[in-house]
Amino acid sequence: MPAISFNGVLIIAAIAVLVPVVLGFLPKVPLPGAVLEVIAGIVIGPSLLGWVHIDAPILVLSDLGLGMLLFLAGLLIFLPGFISDAVGLLLLAPPVRAGLQAVTAAWFVRRFTSVSGPGGVRIWTRSESSDRIVRGDVVREDEPPERLGS
Repeated sequence: MPAISFNGVLIIAAIAVLVPVVLGFLPKVPLPGAVLEVIAGIVIGPSLLGWVHIDAPILVLSDLGLGMLLFLAGLLIFLPGFISDAVGLLLLAPPVRAGLQAVTAAWFVRRFTSVSGPGGVRIWTRSESSDRIVRGDVVREDEPPERLGS
């Protein structure tokens, strides 16, 4: 049985840590970290320098990484639909609907103001809070100011 060496895994881990550290010191580099990690992997791999060879630990870690990637992709596809289905299922319950209706009505009344329109029709307009209104005089700069006492 051949001896298992983790030297390649150690080199890969060192590259995975060093690339973001180097990018932190060089903020002007326009490449994302993932691109530089792929380039570093090509450089240290069997194609160029040959520091890392594909052996059992690297195969296991690559299969584990692929499995995690596929799990994450499936989760990102599944989760939005699951959340919208759960919200729709919750809204089937009358107490949840009544609570949501009360919260929405309170927000609406706080946000908008009712004004009596023509013919007794109620018109909802945006409410203007007094702290956002700046009151003052308009002074035109192209006309000379009026003299006091004249």
